[in-house]
Amino acid sequence: MVAVPRDRPAARSPAASTSATELRPSAFDDDATGLVVELADIAALAIDDARHGDEVRRQAELDRLAARLAAPVAEREAELAAVRARLPASRDRLGPRPRRHRRRLAGGSSAASTW
Repeated sequence: MVAVPRDRPAARSPAASTSATELRPSAFDDDATGLVVELADIAALAIDDARHGDEVRRQAELDRLAARLAAPVAEREAELAAVRARLPASRDRLGPRPRRHRRRLAGGSSAASTW
């Protein structure tokens, strides 16, 4: 078996490996070893590309959902702003606020009073 670590700094996948039926020293010459290393690098790039593609697809889905929600949220914000704008006018039409009298609870202190 020949195991070749990925030539990438943030390796998250295991080393690329190939097995031989018979393991012996120098089973592969320098050319064969170089080929295995090159194939491992290509495999590492393919894995990274696949992960990046997944991240791009996830972000695109999030962007699509955000765009879909943007219009309803903007409508609700506009409704809320309109209601808030009408509130002072409504309060003025009602006249002065009624006075609230403080009542003490039986046997309680002033801290235990209610409105």
